[in-house]
Amino acid sequence: MKQFYFLLVLFSFVSTNSQNLGLDTTFGNNGVAILTEYGQSDIPIKVLFENDKYYLISSSNIITSVNYNGTINTAFGIAGKLRLNSDNLNDNFIVKGAKIIDGFIYVFGQKTSASNSNKDGFVIKANLSGIYDSNFGVNGKAVFNFGENEEEFNDIIINSLNEIFVAGTRFSKLILAKLTTSGTLNNTFDINGYKMYPLSSTEYYKVVNLFYNNSELFFIGGSFGGAYKKLILFKVDINGNPVSSFGTAGLRTVQLSGTGELSSYIIEKSFISSNNELYFLCYWSYSFSSQDIRLYKYNLSTNILDQVTTLPLFNSHFELNSDSKIYTTGTYRCSPPTSSTCPRNFQIFKKNADGTLDMSFNSTGTFSYNFFPSDLYSDDKSSYFYLHNDGKILLAGYVYNPYATNGTGIGLVRLTESSLGLDQEQIKSNKVIIYPNPAKNFISIKNENDGPIENIIIYNISGQKILEQNTSESEINIEKIQSGFYFLEFQKKGLKYKNTFIKN
Repeated sequence: MKQFYFLLVLFSFVSTNSQNLGLDTTFGNNGVAILTEYGQSDIPIKVLFENDKYYLISSSNIITSVNYNGTINTAFGIAGKLRLNSDNLNDNFIVKGAKIIDGFIYVFGQKTSASNSNKDGFVIKANLSGIYDSNFGVNGKAVFNFGENEEEFNDIIINSLNEIFVAGTRFSKLILAKLTTSGTLNNTFDINGYKMYPLSSTEYYKVVNLFYNNSELFFIGGSFGGAYKKLILFKVDINGNPVSSFGTAGLRTVQLSGTGELSSYIIEKSFISSNNELYFLCYWSYSFSSQDIRLYKYNLSTNILDQVTTLPLFNSHFELNSDSKIYTTGTYRCSPPTSSTCPRNFQIFKKNADGTLDMSFNSTGTFSYNFFPSDLYSDDKSSYFYLHNDGKILLAGYVYNPYATNGTGIGLVRLTESSLGLDQEQIKSNKVIIYPNPAKNFISIKNENDGPIENIIIYNISGQKILEQNTSESEINIEKIQSGFYFLEFQKKGLKYKNTFIKN
């Protein structure tokens, strides 16, 4: 009886204004693409979109461009790829982020070299055809050493006056550099073109984002070391001077760890919503077995800090829409990855502002896709997504299957509204009975209208078509379907009917 109640409740979500997702068959191979010849280190850490082209930023110094239809954009770089270290094999660019600004791709992070111990901040500029901007830095690459090791750039801002600001970190100091349009230090900004802010000699810092508003620059980051782990908020004016009205000399800190707590807190990504709330990801670790990715919300007006939800431990990414709904993805920590309690599939979640699942999203608050559901072993790791304005979603990550031809590489899945989201006036369900329910081998359909059934389709909860039966028979063989929750749809006398069932 409890199972039947569950079905009624869940189906009530399907029958209202829900967003039901399925694969966008106009993309790749029926909504799916695997870009082979990529290794595990090539997993996308960022997806950009411009002029109907995707730009996948990998952690291994590669930018790959993909057309809107899922094919490689061979007009980009060399056969669709731009390798960031192609001119000097001794250099390694550790990418921290990327943005498209005014028709150019800016990539930034830390450059290391096999020939020395220097670790310097860098900014690379290329056009949307994958060609370095020769007017920027040296052949499109600007590398900066401010006299100290372990420097890195974490974010870049270009304001309406085409002023370029770069935020970085060096151990116990924050860095703010101003660049010219040619990628050199702008010496009108301080005497050197950059400023360093030694906030504390007993703490190390990591900047994650730089925001610009009302001629003020706003650093978001975290501290580690010292007695407490803290969220760091630092605000300066357009000339790099701390804003005295904010915090103490421009610095505000928010304590994350408890007194004497041995856990690590490392801020990773942040976003400021339209209602002045700061959302940020934090990697929390106490031991090898006790680790989390936590999403916090900090109200910049009231100074109230709340933990909203947790995300999968690896490759975590989140975004907010205009209604403060939270989209998240990532890869669960599993051993083995095929464990039924911890599936390693491409997945995206939509949550409310309080961290609960938004059940209007695909009826479950989540979408999950398994590239090889029938294979003995496969490992699908989603790492990023791009939300289109029309509701489509591109999921990106890495797929590994040693048993399938062309089954390993960068994986892409594009989702769109599925047929499960049809106009409810054309769908009849209230007098459709599926029995037995739950069922093991066969299900039968009974409804108020006589006449032949024109078409039967079964979908899983991710909107994937599992079975289609073009017969007039009302009995359906489900022996080969895996256990789980399913949607059944069929036509009769020109009307669509839909209901749900459970396969034992």
